[in-house]
Amino acid sequence: ENSLDAKASAITVSILDGGIREIRVTDNGEGIAEEDMPLTILKHATSKIYKLQDLDRIYSMGFRGEALASIAAVSMLSIKSRVRESEAGTELCAKGGKIEHIRQAGLPEGTSVIVENLFYNTPARLKFLKKPGSEAAAISDIVSRLILARPDISLRYTANGKSIYHSPGSGELLDAICAVNGQQMRSQLIPVDYQINQIHVFGYIGAPDFTYKTQKNGSLFINQRYIRSDVIQTAILRAYGERLLRGSFPFYTLHLNMIPS
Repeated sequence: ENSLDAKASAITVSILDGGIREIRVTDNGEGIAEEDMPLTILKHATSKIYKLQDLDRIYSMGFRGEALASIAAVSMLSIKSRVRESEAGTELCAKGGKIEHIRQAGLPEGTSVIVENLFYNTPARLKFLKKPGSEAAAISDIVSRLILARPDISLRYTANGKSIYHSPGSGELLDAICAVNGQQMRSQLIPVDYQINQIHVFGYIGAPDFTYKTQKNGSLFINQRYIRSDVIQTAILRAYGERLLRGSFPFYTLHLNMIPS
């Protein structure tokens, strides 16, 4: 999500052993300036809110910016980054939330964050992690929603060296849907595009005879952020009416864009 806020056009996510051994996120975004690097893992130091009025118009993926501080406290963390104007990049290494070193390094433009040995110093929390396969499935689900949220960004995702998803970043939602679900989806989908007041609803829904046994194949986004809403889920099912068999759930990927306030 920080990569998205850094205006990256290409992001790579790779994991080892369900992310427990390693999570690596690399982007070609704006990067982090050398003087800002010590602040990246400091608590309460990375808010994306500049003035009070910003709370009524949040467009960023997150405004508290606490994730890196929390992750650093329970892992071995490396952040490598270079801003466009700088000839050299900066590398930060931390262990258990304590910075071991910050130094200059030859790096491409953008940022790479490597999280290793998650919860190595908090065995009680490590014990509550599920098996690597289950953790990998949860990460895969999150990445798939990010692909559907931002079809304008090329997102590559690998697990244990195996390519899982690779979205083209064409800006076409249908291309993103096919990157996640396969090219066979194209013939099964119906486009949606509707505007009322200042709310724009667009995306794709599945044909009534193209259904699943669970609700997990429905994705809803508000201002490019994935959400779950029982109210809207019920409205979608009601819109299909009696066209759906009992116990069947439709495919849908719908975006609602509106003024944040």
